[in-house]
Amino acid sequence: MEPEEMYAAEESPTTDPPSAPAPDGGPVVDSSQHRWRSALQWMVRPPCFGGLVGAVVFFALAMTPSLIPRSWGVQGFLAGLTAAIGYGVGSAASAIVRRFVRREPSRRAKHRAWIALAVGGPTLLVASVWAGASWDGELRKLMEMPLETPWDWVGVVLVGLLAAVVFVVIARVVRGLGHLLVLLTDRLLPRTVSVVVGGLVVAAFLVFVVLGGLSESLFRSIDATAKIADRQIGDDIERPTSSLRSGSAESLIAWEDLGSKGREFTGKGPTVDELSAFTGRQAMEPIRIYAGLDAANSLDERIDLVMQELDRTGAFERSVVIVQTPSGNGEVGAVNVTAPEYMFAGDIAQVAVQYGYAGSFATMVTKPGAGNDTAAAIIDAVTDRVAALPEDARPRVFVAGESLGSLATESSFDGLDDLVATVDGALMIGPTLFNEIRNDVIANRDDGTPVWLPVLDDGTVVRFAQDPADLDKPAGDWGDRRVVYLSNASDPVAWFEPSIAWRPPEFLDDPRGPDVSPDMVWIPAVTFWQTLTDLPFASGAPLGHGHRYKLNIVDGWAAVLQPGGWTADDTQRLRDELDES
Repeated sequence: MEPEEMYAAEESPTTDPPSAPAPDGGPVVDSSQHRWRSALQWMVRPPCFGGLVGAVVFFALAMTPSLIPRSWGVQGFLAGLTAAIGYGVGSAASAIVRRFVRREPSRRAKHRAWIALAVGGPTLLVASVWAGASWDGELRKLMEMPLETPWDWVGVVLVGLLAAVVFVVIARVVRGLGHLLVLLTDRLLPRTVSVVVGGLVVAAFLVFVVLGGLSESLFRSIDATAKIADRQIGDDIERPTSSLRSGSAESLIAWEDLGSKGREFTGKGPTVDELSAFTGRQAMEPIRIYAGLDAANSLDERIDLVMQELDRTGAFERSVVIVQTPSGNGEVGAVNVTAPEYMFAGDIAQVAVQYGYAGSFATMVTKPGAGNDTAAAIIDAVTDRVAALPEDARPRVFVAGESLGSLATESSFDGLDDLVATVDGALMIGPTLFNEIRNDVIANRDDGTPVWLPVLDDGTVVRFAQDPADLDKPAGDWGDRRVVYLSNASDPVAWFEPSIAWRPPEFLDDPRGPDVSPDMVWIPAVTFWQTLTDLPFASGAPLGHGHRYKLNIVDGWAAVLQPGGWTADDTQRLRDELDES
């Protein structure tokens, strides 16, 4: 096929070809046969010039820096997907141009354009991959990660090309089906109307069936699978023998009804001997109460069970009670729950209530609002019970949540003032873009402080930290009731929002976070896409980057809880202890 023929290959006729006699003077050829043939040819036509230009440009843009380093396979897949999108954009743009510019370029101009693409396309691909490798290397150095090898970047190209071809073929099949649908309505409706109807039906199919129905079915399948896994009892966790744990023989909540994350919550943790050895004084057995979704048929019944468990174990006689809001699958991070027990030598009670089976995003889709309702119910129940106690017999109450759990925890309060008036402190780990209290702090932060490390009212109540040293900034007075946000500058969960598509995000302003690439610049739509595709891989970043916060949680709790006699050396010792466990 000649280049100029390929250039116009994907342009469908705008009008029906007229019925005409066959060349040999035979019977008239029905124009519908031509249209059926044209519709089927969408699936096998050679690529068009505009589509290839768009694919090359978008592939190159996919190599620009993002927040999270990606493995070669992930980068190749995303680059291929991006190239396929670019192919569609380029094809649509060239079709629009041909629709309004009726004059075709000369044969020589088309020939030169194809030569330029044949030379410039591979050159741009090589240059973009070379630059991408350099940018990725700098980001990996910031996060102390091993560098990718040259062969890895060859893999990026191969995977990218394969993924692009697959996605373009899928798109052509969908488009071909759209043309066939138009033909089916041609006999009933005028051509113009059938085209509109066919386009609307295909669009509705994509939005409501593929993007809506299938995605919802996918998330529900994920949730159902997670529910089955949640009921499995592994051999690595033994049922607690202590009556101070949910799931024990004395517990009102059966071991089988805790769920897998609940069994980890109550079945693991430091022993009294380990706590005593670390603190140098006789420790107590910590209290851990957990209610899985299977513990009762309703939220009210689960909360009632939990409160009975707290009363049964004498939780309100301890010095500290912490309400932990789990992430979407019911998990409370090991360091998050263990660190406070070391700080108070076991003189502590912790409680958590499950509200989902799957990960945070799937839980938001399948059980919207469940986390907020659950957090509010248990926090209200605990704080009301403590408020009813004599003032000199009340334990201090703290709240904590990680990721979706932090969002649910925040939703239980009417702002920062209500939070610090209701509880003695809070630790929010990996807050999301939707955390309203966090967003209010950022919006009202002191002048000159960056969005990723905001300071409000000289840090008298709330402080943000990526590095533990950030908790000492500013050096001014920090009140007794403290709120700490552990939030990494490179965490896309905290920064992704639609407005990035058309407006530069503040997290790219100077000064930037310590692990945000200095080479990352805002490009309309591109930065939105790069940050969006970072989200699924945020938890795969190294500790202290992306959506991972493990050991810094120790420093966060030390700042919030302010345990008596606790020193910075104790914090470091505990970090070392938990890093080894």
